[in-house]
Amino acid sequence: MSTDTRSLFTAQSDAYRTNRATYDPAFFAWLARSAPSTTRAWDCGCGSGQVTEDLARHFEQVVATDISASQLDKAPCLDNVHYLC
Repeated sequence: MSTDTRSLFTAQSDAYRTNRATYDPAFFAWLARSAPSTTRAWDCGCGSGQVTEDLARHFEQVVATDISASQLDKAPCLDNVHYLC
């Protein structure tokens, strides 16, 4: 039996966005200070974009990827973020 990984979050995209844990903003400030550059960040497995939003506050450009188009549909539209499925 094979499960399409993309479908695991499709049915629950709204609930995932609403109930997803958040992180201390100080973490992202530290991450930006520690990075070799704040030109670009990659949010791998970005889901519905909670961390993407935080990264976008500290990096000039964020590339955010996820295997679920349904999750990406819930992600915020930000000028410095490019989403890829």
